[in-house]
Amino acid sequence: MRNRVTRKRCSVERRHTLTKVCVDLPKMFQRCAHLSDIENRVVRAAQAYFEANSVFVIGSTARGDCTTLSDMDVLVISRTRAEVASFHQQIAHFESRPVSIILYSPEDFQSLWGEGSLFIYHVLKEGCLHSDDGTFAAMVCRGEFTLKNCFREDIEEQLTRLQLYEDTSRFNDIYLHVLARLFSIYKNIVFFSLAERGTPEFNKHRAFDRFYWIYPHARKMRPKMDYLHRFYLEAAKGVSFVELEHRSVTANSVRWYLKSIRRLRVDIR
Repeated sequence: MRNRVTRKRCSVERRHTLTKVCVDLPKMFQRCAHLSDIENRVVRAAQAYFEANSVFVIGSTARGDCTTLSDMDVLVISRTRAEVASFHQQIAHFESRPVSIILYSPEDFQSLWGEGSLFIYHVLKEGCLHSDDGTFAAMVCRGEFTLKNCFREDIEEQLTRLQLYEDTSRFNDIYLHVLARLFSIYKNIVFFSLAERGTPEFNKHRAFDRFYWIYPHARKMRPKMDYLHRFYLEAAKGVSFVELEHRSVTANSVRWYLKSIRRLRVDIR
């Protein structure tokens, strides 16, 4: 019953029709043309190490808007369950910036395709297809990809993750990684909210700008959320900000962020 109510609510609230993507394989291969020699070397190493069926570059590297703080996101479709940590050791001597490996089996990737996943939409719209043994091409031949038209359950799933951080006593007054994870949840809610409105955006900064333009009631949170982003950069990227005093961050700070992120449920209605 809950799922039927959710679908009905989404069908009323959505302001666009179903988004279908006709995949252009040659174009996805052509997007790799701007990759640097080192980036190509990383991808070839991933293909060999994971015995990959298909390898994509996604995210800011694929779009061409990466910065010195950006990871290189490599999507690998493979049935091999090799250790990602060992791969990082293998490429440590030539990687120029952090590499994030996203590993899916062909079956799991196909399942996400069938669900109309926003992640698959991201791959198709912006990803560079570096290599394929026919596995991905076979999926494409089965028909168009259709982006699902409701992301309310995805948003609720992110909000549910906040429960992991409610008991602040577990963290022994060390909150850097807690705040970094809260930023990731907040970012995901922003992405899903934009998709819910029919305007998906995967560049983080453009997504935040669009989100606050669409939902003006949430704008008052932006300075605090921009500050939260710095904790994410320090935890995930190793960037140091002089003004970040981790010891001054208290359990009350964590509770404030938990409350503010939960309030997004109201702001995005």
